[in-house]
Amino acid sequence: MKYYNSIENIPCSVFDKILETGDYERLIIKKAPGKKPDFELVWEKIYDEFIQEFGVADKLKKYLQLMSQICDHYNNAYNNNQMHELNFARVLEVEAEALFKDTHDTSNMYAQVSKYMGFRCNPAEITVKELYGYLKLAQNG
Repeated sequence: MKYYNSIENIPCSVFDKILETGDYERLIIKKAPGKKPDFELVWEKIYDEFIQEFGVADKLKKYLQLMSQICDHYNNAYNNNQMHELNFARVLEVEAEALFKDTHDTSNMYAQVSKYMGFRCNPAEITVKELYGYLKLAQNG
């Protein structure tokens, strides 16, 4: 069985779709008889490689901070009987949801890289390592 196993060979379109859907079967390039690898572990390796190479995005950090604050508010509401904290949690949930939707909009990123590099970035052809390397150049240049 042939499958994507690194940010060096996975196309951005596949990477983005897995982030969006959680469907690890998209890692398969060509099916073959025999034992299938644990695609969840393969994905974790790819995502770990991505984070080691490019770090955690600021939007993801903000999202995780919001989720932590939401948990704190729910904790105060239910464990400390401070039911007004539920209102704070709900407001932050709306903000977190909007931020989460915004982090999955990659079209702007492709446009930015295409403009900076002077050629069209095709998500089905460009690998994750290439795209984010170009993005890093564009942002630092």
